[in-house]
Amino acid sequence: MYAFKRPYYWITKSKSKGTSNQLLYAANYNYREAPMPRPVSNVSLGEVFGWFFDGSSFLPGDSHVNEIARRCRTDSTYSGQRPQRVSWSAERETGHALYSIIRLWRPRNIIEVGTYNGASTVSMAQALHDNGDFGRLHCVEIDQYNLDLTRHHLEMAGLSHVAYLYHGSSQDPRLVGGLPESELIFIDGDHSYDGARRDYETYSKKLSPRGLMMYHDTIKIMALRQLMQEITQSGDFDAFSVATSDGDGITLLRRRW
Repeated sequence: MYAFKRPYYWITKSKSKGTSNQLLYAANYNYREAPMPRPVSNVSLGEVFGWFFDGSSFLPGDSHVNEIARRCRTDSTYSGQRPQRVSWSAERETGHALYSIIRLWRPRNIIEVGTYNGASTVSMAQALHDNGDFGRLHCVEIDQYNLDLTRHHLEMAGLSHVAYLYHGSSQDPRLVGGLPESELIFIDGDHSYDGARRDYETYSKKLSPRGLMMYHDTIKIMALRQLMQEITQSGDFDAFSVATSDGDGITLLRRRW
C-alpha cells in the first residue's frame, strides 16, 4: 500500500473553455448530425461484462450511492440553482460501464475531465472504494459551481476520500503537470471539435502504456464522432463505440500494443 495526502483543491481563475475555431464543426453541445434512435438494449455495458464474469461484482451495489448517481441525472434539485441542466449528467449506462471497467482493470490512478454534478464521479469513486481504496480519482473541472456540486455529492455518498478535485482549465499546464500517469482517463469536457482534440492530445500523454481512454457523447455530438474517426485512422488507438439510452454514446480507446 502507499500513502496519499488529503484531497486538495487546485484554485485557478476560471476561463472560457475556448471554442474560437468553429470553421469545421459548430461548438454547440446539443448539435446532432441526425436524430439518433434509441438502441435496442435492455441492459447496460456493466451488465454485459457480468455475462462473462461474476455479474454481481460489476454493477454498483451500494443503493445509496446508486440513488445519488441516478438523481444527479434525473432530479433538478441535484443541480442546485441550474435545474435546466440536469439531463447533462452521465446516464446509467455510462456509470455502469465506468464502474465495471474500474472493478476489472483495478487502476491505480484515474483522470476525469469534466465532472458536471458528479454522477460519473460518484460511480467511479464507488468502484475504487469497492476495490479496497486501491486507487485514486483525479477530477478536473473548469466551473467552480460544478465542482462544488461534485464535492457535495461525493460527501453525500461518503466517497470524498478517494477523489482529488482540481478547479481549472483542462489545458492549464500547471494543473496537467501535477496529474499522475493514469490507467483510465474519462473525458467529458469541452465538446467542441477543437477543445476535444486538445484534450485528446493533452491527456493521451498522461495515459499509461496499457491504459484506456473513454469519451462520452461520441454518438450524439458530430464533432466528437469526427474526432473518434480521426483517432482510429491515425493508427495509434483501437476504438469501440456503443450507444446509450439517450443516444449520447461512449467510445473506449486502447493504445495499439
